[in-house]
Amino acid sequence: MPHAETPNQVVAIDFVQVELKRESRDGTVEEVVRNVLTVVDLATDFCQQIVVPREKHAFSKAFHQVWGRPYGVPKTVFMDPDHRAMSSEWQRYLVRNNIQLLYAAAESHWQLGKVEVVNRILRGMAQRREPRHAGSLADVDEQRNIVSQSQVLADPTFSAKLHLREIAAKAFLEEHARDTWRRAVGGLRPIAEDEVQFRALSKALEQGDMPDDVERADEQLREKSEGGPRKIRRRFYRSQAYWEARAAGMPPHGALHEGETPNVVHDLGQAEPNSVLMQPDQNMSLEPDDTSQQESVEPPNSDQSMPDFNAPVEVPVPPDDELQVTSNRRKPKETKHLILSLCAAKRWKLWGADIKTAFLSGDPSQRDIFFRPPKEIKEWMNLSNDDLFRLEKAAYGLAEAPRAWFLRLSRELKSAGLLVSQLDPCLYSLRSKNGKLLGICGVHVDDLIGGGEKEMDDALSNLRKQLPFGDFRTFTIRYTGIEIRQCPNTFAIELGQEAYIDALEPVETKPLGSANTPLKDASIMRTCAGQLAWVANSTRPDQAFLASFLQGIQDKGTVAHVQLYNKAIREMKQRKVCLRFPSGIDVKDWRLMCISDAGWGTRANGESQGGFILCITTPTIFERRRTVCWIIDWQSKKLRRVVRSSVAAETLAGQNGLDSIEAFQAMLAEVLDGLTPRQFREIVPTNPAALVIDSKGFFDAITRSCCSQAVSVEKRLQIDYAIAKETTVNQNIIVFWVNNLRMSSDCLTKLKGDTKPLYEILDEGTYEITLCTQSGKKEKQGVEPKPED
Repeated sequence: MPHAETPNQVVAIDFVQVELKRESRDGTVEEVVRNVLTVVDLATDFCQQIVVPREKHAFSKAFHQVWGRPYGVPKTVFMDPDHRAMSSEWQRYLVRNNIQLLYAAAESHWQLGKVEVVNRILRGMAQRREPRHAGSLADVDEQRNIVSQSQVLADPTFSAKLHLREIAAKAFLEEHARDTWRRAVGGLRPIAEDEVQFRALSKALEQGDMPDDVERADEQLREKSEGGPRKIRRRFYRSQAYWEARAAGMPPHGALHEGETPNVVHDLGQAEPNSVLMQPDQNMSLEPDDTSQQESVEPPNSDQSMPDFNAPVEVPVPPDDELQVTSNRRKPKETKHLILSLCAAKRWKLWGADIKTAFLSGDPSQRDIFFRPPKEIKEWMNLSNDDLFRLEKAAYGLAEAPRAWFLRLSRELKSAGLLVSQLDPCLYSLRSKNGKLLGICGVHVDDLIGGGEKEMDDALSNLRKQLPFGDFRTFTIRYTGIEIRQCPNTFAIELGQEAYIDALEPVETKPLGSANTPLKDASIMRTCAGQLAWVANSTRPDQAFLASFLQGIQDKGTVAHVQLYNKAIREMKQRKVCLRFPSGIDVKDWRLMCISDAGWGTRANGESQGGFILCITTPTIFERRRTVCWIIDWQSKKLRRVVRSSVAAETLAGQNGLDSIEAFQAMLAEVLDGLTPRQFREIVPTNPAALVIDSKGFFDAITRSCCSQAVSVEKRLQIDYAIAKETTVNQNIIVFWVNNLRMSSDCLTKLKGDTKPLYEILDEGTYEITLCTQSGKKEKQGVEPKPED
């Protein structure tokens, strides 16, 4: 069970049926049956109960009404396994709100201590009731029933239990309010030092201790109060040197020094150029705005210049060396798999971390942005409608916020001694003076993953001092929603999405009609395609074609397409698949192998599909013997060019496979050998790579001097053949041919493709390039191959 220290992080729920019996005034026994939902916060023991009505989707609506709406959705929910199939809408509610569902039996220790204690108290109170007095307990209004209240209050521990519950409820609500407020306007105080300083200053102000940098109200200037609290306007000022130091990345020196005069600007017309006035949106207020307090700022005099707040703002153009990134970076899966392969091969301890409030930790804003604070801030600080706040950091929602965060993160990584890759800006490596690889790190927005030697651990410690790290884990981590597990003994790594797949539920197709019925709601198909695409692109290459196929017919989907999605869900739950990265294999023995295939006219609109699987193996593969093999990248997508034959489709798919080999060769050369992309282009790789295809025409065209018969149909193939042949020579790529019965990428190009060869790689972690002397059709029919002359 997750460790629950923060309120509303982990909650437990229980769903029971309660039978109530009572005797009416006429002597008849009335029986009432109700379904009761109990929700308990594991950090504070705060509990809520609600009666679930007998209607459709009642369970998820009741949970949202009693807990999600007033307190916010939790991160983890514990539930009895007997209730897992109770409501499909409940499963969709969890997915929509990104809630992790875990199961635990109702008799477990946490249930008896949390959820069951509530029901036991109720049952105990009902059992301790004295015999009913005539005409006393039949009153419907229990609040006015003196006999019922006396039975409740007679419990000797009732007062202590009620007091404990009140304390827990108050603590929960206060923490929830603070957390909501921090999310709403946390952009004003993005670093921990500012937060501590602000809280200390606020506490001092409440006690009447006003520092020198706070504007005081002169008693002589005050008007006579007619009663009630006086409105004292308090403002916080910073010197110009303070803002210059923050913009330069230097630590701030605090408030104004003694004797300095604050530069107060009361008129917006005197604001600096390129200033922006922002209105607080709905996320910056805890309560609905009061229309009676929405007063506009008085306009300046006619002789003063007022900037146009609705006009476009001129943003300074950064130098050319900073234009390499324009948004938050996300690394592709082949980079992540390279990091995992290196950590497993070199027996490095794998670690993963995330940065708290990443965008608020970015570089200070390079332009002046002013905004009106929410009314809660106005009331708390006694501000008027004319008072504005200056946004110090590029908060979430601004166009430059992702870039500001990435620049800050890349600067801190470089300061720690790491070098950024020229091929992937989200890949960083640590090297010794002689060029030896000491560690590697990957970045995905605010998530980090990596491993290395002791020097890498020291660099990571320095980085943790500069950035507000959140969750930090080793060996078993959750990275971008994917479970990554490393064996502490062998350092082998496996990667899977079992929890996400188990949470997927098939779509009910009976209300939608027959198989050929078009879907009236296009969002159903979009949801199915999106959920399947996330799994297919992360851990399940066997579902890559179906994910691409469904994305191509999102607005033209039928019930038959939904049935294909349901079948894929059942297959993934029935056959668990993990990507495995073995340990103990020297990186000098790594060899690349790409298995490429194509499907001619296999898409719904008649277009062709291409797919490949990129693997790392050992030199034994070139001897046509079975050896270790693991997948690092795959792709299944529509071919960009309309082709006229199967050979043409195989040619385009083969070119995509050659491109993937060349790109990964360049990345390996940069990470392992320290070669730049320019240096890589000037050499021929020493270690050979393999391209496995099942098209005899494409194989003969690039390995022999003769031309394929497909050239007579499509002359353009001569250019594609020449490019592919030149690539195999320049990049030291050896081409192998196998028949379609041994093609591991077959299921990536068609709906009913053969998945058995792919599962051999995924399950066994081995592969063998089989020597084939005849086509798969003849081999399947049992035709003996012709003897060679």
